[in-house]
Amino acid sequence: MLAVREGHSSIVEILLAEPGIDVNRRDVNGSTALHLACRYGRVDLVQQLLVHPGGLYCLEWQDKWGETPLLTATRKGHLLCVEHLLQVPGIHLATRVRKTMVAW
Repeated sequence: MLAVREGHSSIVEILLAEPGIDVNRRDVNGSTALHLACRYGRVDLVQQLLVHPGGLYCLEWQDKWGETPLLTATRKGHLLCVEHLLQVPGIHLATRVRKTMVAW
């Protein structure tokens, strides 16, 4: 997660090559590495994570704010990440509305 947060794609590549790496591990906020890559607009890391076996499992996972990686990328305005995620077969566009939203 630190390598993703800091944008070190070469380190992410090395880590993803390690047997037994848990690409879907969550941090204290319930975010996966894919959530973080989408939060910071790192389409290169999104691509790396989705290629990894098991990387597709967390596409629908929500963090503690109820956001999927797709919703995070959309909210942050990272359109290249959004485009890449929308190319994944079977991705669902339905997302949960965040409980913290203020009524207009």
